[in-house]
Amino acid sequence: MTEAWMPTTAEKIAAHEETKKQNTNVVNEALPSNALDNNIQKLPYISLASYPLTEMTYLVEDIVPNNCISMFYGDGGQGKSYLALYLAVLAATGKNFLDKGVKKGRALYLDFELSPELQRQRLDKICKGLNISPATLTTNLLYLSPGINGNAPSNLTDLIPVVKQDSFDLIIVDSIGAALTGDPEAAKDICKLFQQLRELGTVLLLDHQAKKQRGEKPGEKTPFGSVYKTNLSRNVWHLNAVPGDDNKLSCLLKHKKSNFSALKEDLGLSLCFGDGLFKVEACEVGLEFFDHKSVKDQILIFLSEANEATAEEIAEAIEADLSTVKPKISLLVKEGKVEKTGKKAGRADIYTNVVNECNTRNVSDNNVQPEDNKPPLQLIKDTFDAEVIPEGVPF
Repeated sequence: MTEAWMPTTAEKIAAHEETKKQNTNVVNEALPSNALDNNIQKLPYISLASYPLTEMTYLVEDIVPNNCISMFYGDGGQGKSYLALYLAVLAATGKNFLDKGVKKGRALYLDFELSPELQRQRLDKICKGLNISPATLTTNLLYLSPGINGNAPSNLTDLIPVVKQDSFDLIIVDSIGAALTGDPEAAKDICKLFQQLRELGTVLLLDHQAKKQRGEKPGEKTPFGSVYKTNLSRNVWHLNAVPGDDNKLSCLLKHKKSNFSALKEDLGLSLCFGDGLFKVEACEVGLEFFDHKSVKDQILIFLSEANEATAEEIAEAIEADLSTVKPKISLLVKEGKVEKTGKKAGRADIYTNVVNECNTRNVSDNNVQPEDNKPPLQLIKDTFDAEVIPEGVPF
């Protein structure tokens, strides 16, 4: 029987070298002619393992992280612009936002919606509320209304390279929809813009949300247009407001996304417009924001109103799928917040709060009415229509 031929070691090496040569020729043919030039600029690769290790820092503690894109979004008339200008003033002065620290630095407000005249009026009210003089902001708070101020580019795409030549610790864009030259629903236009925005450092974008659809809850709303607005923002907050008494807006600032940490707790804010000044105060988030709460919190609130109910009754009342409600009830049972009563409705277990009051941190005792005078759950008011703004609230 003839033995099978086997290449010698020398023949294996020769074949390997020939293969390498052929592969090199194929690669060279695929490259542009100037790519083989020894003088071509090399890419600035870095060793990630050798790169300096730093900790995440915030311009506004827990709310606006440094050196990335953040977004506040919500309906018109919810107080986004007032709140953003207020944060710019705090950044320019280093004053705290409620109990949260703020890093002092230079802030730029890029305004694609209002005029310098209107924003100057708002600034005066903010300064009065903070008991500071506008003159103290001359250096650290700058303003630009593209298309109105001088010969500044009228769109954000052309404006970014110019702004980048200066140095700012916070840049606010009001709003991304008005600033965008392309289609807000086109991924390619949003992606291109956000790649440019990354060059600016710490950016806070203001954006609007789409109209509420039938059956959609207010807390489920997202920014208008392409999903890449949210995907490419590193930190996203949803602002909703309901009108209160004495020229106030009660607001819920809900954390929707973070690439750096777990989501932060809801912030209850009271925006006060009385006496020619503007103030921001902390407040409890009450039942008016029921639809914005988590399913677990909604279950607790409902049981505090209804005393006891089956999973099916809870699901129907809070307008959630039974498949979503049942696991949340099980978690609440494990957490000791909800328990079975031992009674059944047919084959369904009946549940109640362990303590017959709302266990959620955010519901104020001021909102809990006497047992005989509790409003039915369905009458809890929803987020107000942005077109119906209470008289005296200057939006």
